[in-house]
Amino acid sequence: TTLSSLVSIGTITTGVWNAGAVTSSGIVTATGTSVLKAAVGTGISNAGSLDLQDTSALAANNGGSVQFSAVYTGSTLTNLASIKTGKDNATDGQFGGYLAFGTRADGASIAEAMRITSAKALLINGTAAYGRLGQLFEVNTTATNGGASLNTWSTTDTEPLFDFNKSGSATIGTHAAITTGWTLGNISFRGSDGTAFRASSSIRGVAKG
Repeated sequence: TTLSSLVSIGTITTGVWNAGAVTSSGIVTATGTSVLKAAVGTGISNAGSLDLQDTSALAANNGGSVQFSAVYTGSTLTNLASIKTGKDNATDGQFGGYLAFGTRADGASIAEAMRITSAKALLINGTAAYGRLGQLFEVNTTATNGGASLNTWSTTDTEPLFDFNKSGSATIGTHAAITTGWTLGNISFRGSDGTAFRASSSIRGVAKG
């Protein structure tokens, strides 16, 4: 079955539908910059069964996206959420990219809620990391009591767990013995001095042998 028989092909520019066509290479060409491509591959790299391409001129944040909509009054549709990819920067020859997830609050437009960066960091409510360089998880909020909770719901004697694990190996998934005196985990309390967050105190776990 060809791609053209499965979906209606084209783009929309200011409310006008621009019909597209499927070429022998599988690329759908249409008026506009969004391109749909059917591809086959293996593994996680270059293996998309569906490739949403952005052929705009080189610029930061260019990338394919998917939008999700639903009826919000009568029979009128509105957009609710989106998933978008984006190029890290406008540097020619650099191909780092991020994956962003957008949600919509009532009375507002879709806004980015979560991002996975090209460095594999997970950012909640932020488009850039504001904590320590190299950290892989960050939550930003302006809400009262904003933060995180670990909740367990069970009829047995179980509890929420938060582990700090350390291996002496530099290969993920591989174990090697640690050395006495190594830090196993650290909870740091930091406040802003008007320019950046600065450490004030911490709780540290250290290997004793």
